[in-house]
Amino acid sequence: MLKNHLRLLIRAGLIRESAPAPASDYLFRHELMQDVAYHSLLREDRVRLHHAVGESLEQIYAGQLEEFASLLAHHFYEANAKEQAFKYYALAAAQDARSYASEEAIFHYNRALALIPDEGVEAGVLLDLYLGRGRVLEVCGRYEEALAGYRELLALANARGNSAMELAALMAAATLLSTPNPVYNPEEGEATLKRALQIATILGKREAEAQILWTLLLLVQYSAGDPERAIAYGEQALQIARTLHLRGRLAYILNDLPSPYWITGRLEEARAAQREAGQLWEEFGNIPMWVDNLEGRARFCFTCGEYDEAIRLTEQALSLSRSIDHKWGQVQSRFFVGHVYIDTGRLGEAISLMEEAAQLAEEAGHTPVRLAVTTDLGWLYGTLGAVEEGLTLAARALEWARPRFGYLQSWPLSIMARLYLLQGNLAEAERALAESKQSYTSNLDLVLIPVSHMLAVGEVALAAHRHDEALAASDDLLAYLRKTHTRVFVPDAFLLRAQTLLVQRQEDGARPALEEALAHAETLGSRRILWRILALLGELEEQQGNHEAAHARRQAAREHITYIVEQIHLPTLRQTFLTSPPVRTLFADS
Repeated sequence: MLKNHLRLLIRAGLIRESAPAPASDYLFRHELMQDVAYHSLLREDRVRLHHAVGESLEQIYAGQLEEFASLLAHHFYEANAKEQAFKYYALAAAQDARSYASEEAIFHYNRALALIPDEGVEAGVLLDLYLGRGRVLEVCGRYEEALAGYRELLALANARGNSAMELAALMAAATLLSTPNPVYNPEEGEATLKRALQIATILGKREAEAQILWTLLLLVQYSAGDPERAIAYGEQALQIARTLHLRGRLAYILNDLPSPYWITGRLEEARAAQREAGQLWEEFGNIPMWVDNLEGRARFCFTCGEYDEAIRLTEQALSLSRSIDHKWGQVQSRFFVGHVYIDTGRLGEAISLMEEAAQLAEEAGHTPVRLAVTTDLGWLYGTLGAVEEGLTLAARALEWARPRFGYLQSWPLSIMARLYLLQGNLAEAERALAESKQSYTSNLDLVLIPVSHMLAVGEVALAAHRHDEALAASDDLLAYLRKTHTRVFVPDAFLLRAQTLLVQRQEDGARPALEEALAHAETLGSRRILWRILALLGELEEQQGNHEAAHARRQAAREHITYIVEQIHLPTLRQTFLTSPPVRTLFADS
């Protein structure tokens, strides 16, 4: 009888055979037909059918339940079999999370959490669900939802009087509150960590202590606190992790200790920690953290002038980020490679990359990188003669810094001070610099902030004829660069020194400074500043009557400018750069 009905449906064009006998599988030719047929069934019949299908699938795929968990969850959910649906949604969510199917994982976690039975669910199962969903939401950049979930877990723990569950919820929330993201709140983060540490101590949870100490390291680091204090927290956590063989926690600690190590001049220890952490992330298959590690290593390569390696690492990080649609990783992967392109004169690529990073940062809720990229684009536009546009970008970045990231305010402010100098507006430059000094700290692992601030101090002092202050700023910058093993801005420090000495008519002191600047810039391949150094050397040679040498220096400067102009894709920027006073003067002399 059934076969006769099936033949009639096939002849009517409603269904088709998808597999020949003995399987005899059939499919509807159109989803609408399936939908009409399904909804023509009585509700009770649909429930019975879903339950029967679910039980049949359990028997058929008894050894592959995890693989078919999503399908099983669906049928038991539609059958109103809540206990079985809960079981399979939880199983499907964990499977999706492991395979980085983020949207599916979030859907399945939400379904499982909505179906939690009133009784009989162990605390460990609840922790797996709440923390698992939170981690996936974080990877997707949905930080507000992740924090709300951790707070929901905390309320559940308090209602149950479960201290271990409370501890887990506090630690998860504290990590978000203590690191740069849209819910960053260091004051609440510190209070949360102190409460968590109390509970961990009472319960004798050494593993939890290691995690809390690691989070305190992050809190100090991201609030620009004392790097030695951050190291103390990190090394305490490291000792516990090594003693208890907590390899997963060890990887996190090793991943974050390099920043305070670098700030305090311990570069080799920083790099050793990065390498060990990277090996662990690769071994674990934890792609988001592997990406984070690669980006940290690329940052140090950039500051040390190892540009080829920086590009290689960021390209690897970008490829891995794209493989799991990890927007946060894609944003950070573009940031420092953009600076490599700026320094080497590949400005068209730099602008495209950084504008793309700014857009992705907005989508991912990554305000610090959005702020950073926009600030640096402002300075780049200004150096290309588009000063008004540069000021607009820097002012926009400053507005993003004010509400939540006060420790980053000095960055756009120092850039604004330098841009005002390019306009010849010393009064506004002094005002912006004075405001920058209020929030400035060098206790950050982002070299661009101290460098920009110290250069602003020196350049404003030079413009105001405070020559001793300008020389002191160049000395301070050189000392900072040496301490942190940073090579990339050494030419800038020597150029500032030379400019100041030339204004004081101390040519004998200016020449060695310019030669130092030139040597460092040539080693780096820094076309960004090479043309400026060569142009100033040309002026010095001319003043000292070395006309042939002056011509050679200026010609070399023009060649670098020509290369840079060829790399600029926007005609308006090419024009503003070529008509900017220093470039126009240099070509007028030709």
